[in-house]
Amino acid sequence: MDSHAVLPNNQILVVEDDCELLELISSSLRDAGFDVVAASTSKAGRNILETKSISLVLLDWNLTNPKTGAHETGSTVLTCCRAIHAFMPLIVMSGEKG
Repeated sequence: MDSHAVLPNNQILVVEDDCELLELISSSLRDAGFDVVAASTSKAGRNILETKSISLVLLDWNLTNPKTGAHETGSTVLTCCRAIHAFMPLIVMSGEKG
Protein backbone atom coordinates (compact mmCIF):
# COMPACT_ATOMS: atom_id res chain seq x y z
CA MET A 1 0.00 0.00 0.00
CA ASP A 2 1.26 3.45 -0.87
CA SER A 3 1.72 5.38 2.39
CA HIS A 4 0.82 8.63 0.56
CA ALA A 5 -2.61 7.20 -0.20
CA VAL A 6 -3.21 6.81 3.54
CA LEU A 7 -1.79 10.11 4.81
CA PRO A 8 -1.75 13.23 2.60
CA ASN A 9 1.66 14.61 3.61
CA ASN A 10 2.98 11.31 4.99
CA GLN A 11 4.27 12.77 8.30
CA ILE A 12 3.61 10.96 11.56
CA LEU A 13 4.50 12.41 14.94
CA VAL A 14 5.40 9.81 17.57
CA VAL A 15 5.50 11.07 21.18
CA GLU A 16 6.98 8.42 23.49
CA ASP A 17 9.27 8.84 26.51
CA ASP A 18 10.73 5.30 26.35
CA CYS A 19 13.66 5.81 23.96
CA GLU A 20 13.85 2.15 22.91
CA LEU A 21 10.13 2.00 22.15
CA LEU A 22 10.28 5.37 20.37
CA GLU A 23 13.04 4.04 18.11
CA LEU A 24 11.20 0.76 17.47
CA ILE A 25 7.96 2.49 16.48
CA SER A 26 9.75 5.14 14.42
CA SER A 27 11.93 2.68 12.50
CA SER A 28 8.96 0.38 11.80
CA LEU A 29 6.96 3.28 10.37
CA ARG A 30 9.93 4.48 8.31
CA ASP A 31 10.37 0.96 6.93
CA ALA A 32 6.72 1.13 5.86
CA GLY A 33 7.43 4.32 3.91
CA PHE A 34 6.26 6.97 6.36
CA ASP A 35 8.09 10.16 7.29
CA VAL A 36 8.40 10.06 11.08
CA VAL A 37 9.06 12.92 13.45
CA ALA A 38 9.91 11.69 16.96
CA ALA A 39 9.56 13.44 20.32
CA SER A 40 10.41 12.08 23.76
CA THR A 41 8.62 14.77 25.80
CA SER A 42 5.25 16.46 25.66
CA LYS A 43 6.97 19.85 25.20
CA ALA A 44 8.91 18.57 22.17
CA GLY A 45 5.69 17.08 20.77
CA ARG A 46 3.86 20.39 21.13
CA ASN A 47 6.72 22.27 19.47
CA ILE A 48 6.64 19.88 16.50
CA LEU A 49 2.87 20.24 16.16
CA GLU A 50 3.27 24.01 16.07
CA THR A 51 6.01 24.00 13.41
CA LYS A 52 5.42 21.01 11.10
CA SER A 53 2.56 19.73 8.98
CA ILE A 54 1.63 16.45 10.69
CA SER A 55 -0.96 13.96 9.38
CA LEU A 56 -1.18 11.58 12.35
CA VAL A 57 -0.06 11.55 15.99
CA LEU A 58 0.86 8.45 17.99
CA LEU A 59 0.84 9.61 21.61
CA ASP A 60 2.00 7.88 24.77
CA TRP A 61 -0.48 8.96 27.44
CA ASN A 62 1.87 8.35 30.39
CA LEU A 63 4.99 10.41 29.83
CA THR A 64 7.84 11.06 32.25
CA ASN A 65 9.97 14.18 31.92
CA PRO A 66 13.56 12.87 31.67
CA LYS A 67 15.04 16.00 33.29
CA THR A 68 12.76 16.20 36.32
CA GLY A 69 11.31 12.69 36.53
CA ALA A 70 7.89 14.30 36.82
CA HIS A 71 4.90 12.44 35.40
CA GLU A 72 3.13 14.17 32.52
CA THR A 73 0.01 13.09 30.73
CA GLY A 74 -0.45 13.34 27.01
CA SER A 75 -3.33 15.76 27.58
CA THR A 76 -1.19 18.82 26.80
CA VAL A 77 -0.17 17.32 23.45
CA LEU A 78 -3.78 16.33 22.77
CA THR A 79 -4.99 19.86 23.54
CA CYS A 80 -2.33 21.37 21.27
CA CYS A 81 -3.19 18.90 18.51
CA ARG A 82 -6.90 19.74 18.67
CA ALA A 83 -6.19 23.48 18.71
CA ILE A 84 -4.13 23.22 15.52
CA HIS A 85 -6.29 20.72 13.64
CA ALA A 86 -9.51 19.65 15.34
CA PHE A 87 -9.89 16.49 13.26
CA MET A 88 -6.27 15.30 13.03
CA PRO A 89 -6.12 11.53 13.62
CA LEU A 90 -4.55 10.73 16.96
CA ILE A 91 -3.84 7.33 18.49
CA VAL A 92 -3.22 7.19 22.24
CA MET A 93 -0.87 4.47 23.52
CA SER A 94 -0.43 3.41 27.11
CA GLY A 95 1.41 0.67 28.89
CA GLU A 96 2.65 -0.19 32.34
CA LYS A 97 5.95 -1.85 33.13
CA GLY A 98 5.64 -4.88 35.32
